[in-house]
Amino acid sequence: MTYRHENILFIGSPGVGKTHLSIVLRLGCIKNEKSTYFIHCSELIEQLPKAAKDNKLEGKLRFLNRYAVLIIDEVGFIPFSPEAANYLFQLISRRYEKKSLIITTNKPISQWGEMFGDPALANALLDRLLHHSKVIKIPGRSYRTKDLVSELEERRRENYTPPTARNGNFLTAIIGTFYLAFNSIQFVANFLHRFGIDRQYIRIRKQMSELFDNPVFRSKCIPHDFFHCRVLFFGK
Repeated sequence: MTYRHENILFIGSPGVGKTHLSIVLRLGCIKNEKSTYFIHCSELIEQLPKAAKDNKLEGKLRFLNRYAVLIIDEVGFIPFSPEAANYLFQLISRRYEKKSLIITTNKPISQWGEMFGDPALANALLDRLLHHSKVIKIPGRSYRTKDLVSELEERRRENYTPPTARNGNFLTAIIGTFYLAFNSIQFVANFLHRFGIDRQYIRIRKQMSELFDNPVFRSKCIPHDFFHCRVLFFGK
């Protein structure tokens, strides 16, 4: 069987499942008896300069290059030094059209020049990486926090009190609740009018108009923008 030495690039925000997908692919490679190596990019850009300093860079690159599939996780979360960017370029160049790469990143391709601090180097690296590559963009928000966000939104709805009820005045609390129910009342009145039930429609309109025309109510209990809603719906 002939294997194509293609690459996969997962792009997406933190928490959308990029690392999970790369691990699943790694397990698939192992199942098919293909050698794989998984490493976080932060570890890689720390190990390569250290190996170069210890005169062991060549051995480190050969070690990483011997695997059929190399997975580099979380590229872009930590900025690259010029030395680390250059060593990563050497690694990708050695694997080009010979071995496969799986890379996960939170940075779109358009920002890789800034990420490496050298647009020319980034273009040369991307040229080799993307030549035989499948780019998979994963939209959405983090799976780690989506349940927490939903829980916080639900708590906010449960604990919400109308603004006018927070000063402890019972009357203004009632008015605040009435303020929130305004759209529902408007819907009922329009429904009655639409189906010709004019008596009830006129009664609701009259009662609400009397309430809004009360000077005490208008001066102390109604927000200014709410009074304009009354004008639009009931007329002056």
